[in-house]
Amino acid sequence: MDGKRCRLHGSSGCSMEEARERMARREEMFRLLSGEQMEAEDFRAEMASLAEQEKGDDYSVEIFEPIIASLSGNNIITRNRYGAEVLNSTEICFVDIDHFPAGLWEKLLALLGGGKRRDEQRLLAELQRLHREDPALSMRLYRSAGGWRLILKGEGLAPDSPRMQELFTRLNADPAYANLCKKQQCWRARLTPKPGRLSLRPGRYPRRSASDEPAAGEAEWLARYAAGCEGLGVCRLVERFGEELRHPLIELHDERTHALKDGLRLA
Repeated sequence: MDGKRCRLHGSSGCSMEEARERMARREEMFRLLSGEQMEAEDFRAEMASLAEQEKGDDYSVEIFEPIIASLSGNNIITRNRYGAEVLNSTEICFVDIDHFPAGLWEKLLALLGGGKRRDEQRLLAELQRLHREDPALSMRLYRSAGGWRLILKGEGLAPDSPRMQELFTRLNADPAYANLCKKQQCWRARLTPKPGRLSLRPGRYPRRSASDEPAAGEAEWLARYAAGCEGLGVCRLVERFGEELRHPLIELHDERTHALKDGLRLA
């Protein structure tokens, strides 16, 4: 285009089919532009429209995540758009909870402080009720910097199953996270701190393009990030319900997040 080389890509947080469709749309628009069957202004507008579709929050952005480790065919560790390491699994069910609903009186008390503590007490009570209703449901609750993380094991917990959707709703799971799990048929759990929560902030992560090649400055950024993560945790184990959950992935999760170490600041 205008003597410059262009790289086209299609992405989707839902499926490869949708990503291929978006790529095909870009290729068709570029072909029309090259053949002077489309005005440059219209081309830019169409490309901007596609980019807007693919833009979103932490859980719905286009996923060009380099693979750090392939643990198995069902479990990989990637680096997300802001540089943190993320476990992607089809075996271990994670639930991300930012807030637990409170009544009017609890909300008023929260304005005076201690709202998160009361929310956690209410969440623990709800998990106890869940376990009484379904003794086969095993759970591990972790406190995170902004809320809670839950690991579940039980019957019917496929990401798009009615049982899973019922639990997402009952536990007030982050709706964007719940939707992503359903669409991508896997669960995600961040293993390392968010860069913006570090005292020694490494700056903006030099995110890779669709290429597997490292971005300029990535190695330097990773070194600063690793230094900033020293002495910090991602979540802390609070309580267990039901049968003790034992799985190599849970062990890896607890080790990488420092979930069993007391006294660490969560980030």
